[in-house]
Order: sequence, then structure tokens, then C-alpha cells
Amino acid sequence: MGLTLGELGNVTVNVSMAVVFGLVGGFLLWRTRATATLHRTHPADPAVETVLRTQLIANLAMALLGLVFASAAALRVWREAVPVFG
Repeated sequence: MGLTLGELGNVTVNVSMAVVFGLVGGFLLWRTRATATLHRTHPADPAVETVLRTQLIANLAMALLGLVFASAAALRVWREAVPVFG
């Protein structure tokens, strides 16, 4: 199907996009660690609380959007047997 029986170009496109998604995940992990460090170093600052609240809203929105995109990609690869991009 999409990843195993397709042309070599299809596999390359899917692997390339998997790398991009992995890099995005790494960035989000780094950002989460930076935010946690900020909270640990300035726990009672009202400005930090505002930043943390904004980060929480942004993270939840990104998680929801990522879930929608991942579901769409999975359906495209495994049901339609075509690459997500390409």
C-alpha cells in the first residue's frame, strides 16, 4: 500500500514529511522545557502566569489541529494507498 508498494518517490515523500513532523515535535519539546524553566525560575510573577496561560491555549489549539491533520494523513495513506504529499 502507500508506504510499501508505491513508487520509490512516494516513499521518499512520506519519509521526508515524517522527518519534518519529527522536527516540529522536537521544537515543541524544546519550547515546553523552556516554558517549564521560566515557570520554575519566576513562579509568582503575574506576567509569567499570562505567558503560561497563552502557551496553554496555543498548545491545546496545536494539539487539536495536529490530531486532525494526523488523522487525515493516516486515512489517506492506509485507506487510499497513496502518499500524503505528492
